[in-house]
Amino acid sequence: MRKLLLLIILASLSISCSKTFEEKARSGIERIVKENALEPESVTISNIETVYNKDSICIFSYIVKGKNKFGGYSSQREGYIYMIPVDEKKPSEAIIGLDDLKDIRKLIREIKYSDGLEKINIPRAALYVNCRIYISNYERRNKW
Repeated sequence: MRKLLLLIILASLSISCSKTFEEKARSGIERIVKENALEPESVTISNIETVYNKDSICIFSYIVKGKNKFGGYSSQREGYIYMIPVDEKKPSEAIIGLDDLKDIRKLIREIKYSDGLEKINIPRAALYVNCRIYISNYERRNKW
């Protein structure tokens, strides 16, 4: 009986210690931003906000500050997409600009409006497709 109880406790601890989807996604922000920075040691990230976290897609908004080409510091708002596509097992990720982030926020508002109104959620599908496009464009740009 004690062994069974101990086994149940250990199993529940191992399950509760695993990272959630959002935590895994959040941990990728700093890594990918620094990979793309001119001077990675000068980069600071602040005001991280979860924009969307559902359906194997996690989208964040944040402010990044770092050294620019002129030696000064600049900051800007960016977005980060982390998703596990339906047809793949490994996660994909991308950094997106402010305009793309605004488009995604608009789609998310449409998702919230249409939830429960129709069987096929077209805005949710559009969000998925747009995220795939942003990621493929990001990957193509970074191959060169």
